[in-house]
Amino acid sequence: MKKKRLFKGLIVLLITVLIIPAITYAKEFSIENTDIKVNLDDTKWYVFTRDNLENNKQLKELGIESSKLKNTMTEGNIYLDSIKFISDNEILELFVMKKPVSKVKNMSNYSDKDLKEIAKAIAKNENTSTYEIYTSDYKYIYTKYSDSGKSIIDYYTVINGYGYTIKLQKDSEFTSSDEKELKEIVNKISFNVNKSLKEPSRLSPIVKDAIIGAIVGGLAGATYSLVNKSKNKKSAK
Repeated sequence: MKKKRLFKGLIVLLITVLIIPAITYAKEFSIENTDIKVNLDDTKWYVFTRDNLENNKQLKELGIESSKLKNTMTEGNIYLDSIKFISDNEILELFVMKKPVSKVKNMSNYSDKDLKEIAKAIAKNENTSTYEIYTSDYKYIYTKYSDSGKSIIDYYTVINGYGYTIKLQKDSEFTSSDEKELKEIVNKISFNVNKSLKEPSRLSPIVKDAIIGAIVGGLAGATYSLVNKSKNKKSAK
């Protein structure tokens, strides 16, 4: 009997050790005026959307004016700006951006072969050879590049006639941990897909140009950060 009790106790201990560290504190953000939902650990990330800027205590804590951030988000097609402090003066910044795309409704309806042609053209514009088609529940064009002194990773897709970019940027090189965290965020993203929308029968040159134009014209490249990194914010979270 003592051995059985000891064995059960060890099982409980193992479950506790293995499961509790795996618990995350992700919160789902359903972003207003979009069809995207993003899960972020708001104990680690400051999360700003267009509808939570007024009287936001975290903005005041970071020394950011709500009106200035609102203008930046509007002008930059940004619907979510999330900030994670790695150290006193180094941050990761995650954006969700949205812009209308003509001709295309849902990019996931097209073959990887067709999408790779688009990805190649976008990568050429970004001066990078690092690109691929990434598939989770949706198809994304993935690119990794540098712009304005920042390291950038973009995951881009089209849903319901709108182009969405999930963008991560940093002033230094990305670590494998940074890239893994972004991939986990992307894997947990969900969209409210309107399946009634009709798609062109094929990706014609006009359709391809529409996707490329949407990305290059406002969803790619470095995005201006309003964070004053000279302040010590490491202990804020």
